[in-house]
Amino acid sequence: MFSGFRERIVDTGEVHIRALVSGGSDKMPSVVLLHGYPQTSAAWHAVAPVLAQKYRVVCVDLRGYGQSSKPLGLPNHENYSKRAMANDVVAVMNEIGDETFSVVGHDRGARVAHRLAQDHPHRVSALCLIDIAPTVEVFERVNAAIANGYFHWWFLSQPAGLPESLLRTAPHDWVTNLLTGFGRTSLRGFARDALAEYQSTFADPACIHSTCEDYRASATIDLHDDRQARSAGVRVTCPTHLIWGKRGLMKREFVVDEVWAPYIDGSFTVEELDAGHFIPDESPDLLTASLAAFLEKHIES
Repeated sequence: MFSGFRERIVDTGEVHIRALVSGGSDKMPSVVLLHGYPQTSAAWHAVAPVLAQKYRVVCVDLRGYGQSSKPLGLPNHENYSKRAMANDVVAVMNEIGDETFSVVGHDRGARVAHRLAQDHPHRVSALCLIDIAPTVEVFERVNAAIANGYFHWWFLSQPAGLPESLLRTAPHDWVTNLLTGFGRTSLRGFARDALAEYQSTFADPACIHSTCEDYRASATIDLHDDRQARSAGVRVTCPTHLIWGKRGLMKREFVVDEVWAPYIDGSFTVEELDAGHFIPDESPDLLTASLAAFLEKHIES
């Protein structure tokens, strides 16, 4: 799926993070792609090769996902916080040798990207967030539609044990159920190899636990960190592009400009694509065109 990319396993001192890195000149600007749940870096299989024609592209398996480390969650879930995951990305880019880079995140990866841009503003030159509202806003504005549509948020964040036990009984069905939600009715559009990777990865009990920890962190330490940042007036300062799926739940429940304005310093752009939630898999051509236009304007200039 990633012809011309090489695999890098980066030891952060705490975990090992797997990244797929495109070839090309070291002088090319770097773009980091961060996937969502229940996926891996394979989500970018149709986007990354096109962007790699002009950029050095780095596709990361988030901590707890894919072929990256899956440590046992700590009692306070700190080792699955978005801050910890953002630091993983910084460690990867340090290993590669890039001081600055653009970050594109979808779903969980977008939450990591948001935290990365807040905590390391001098490293992130441009930011694209795909089909999310700020984590704190989701929790504070939850209603029946959000609770039902994003039921897995509340299920996966329950205390360790029960969610893991239930998911281990039917991991294939779980992944299929999620991928056919959020504005979709079938798996049409998902590449066979990518889908197989998602399903095989989530058959691993360690991955089931670690990804539950991702959501437990969001409901606890991430929520604390986000509220603290909001109170302190910490905002994203780099050029920012927000992409929304026309048929996704976030589109129905949030007004993009309104929900993101308090978190971004200055202007930002918003683009709605004809897709549900899983835009990198569903509409890679539309997404790639949107990303290419944004990056060309803000990076190459």
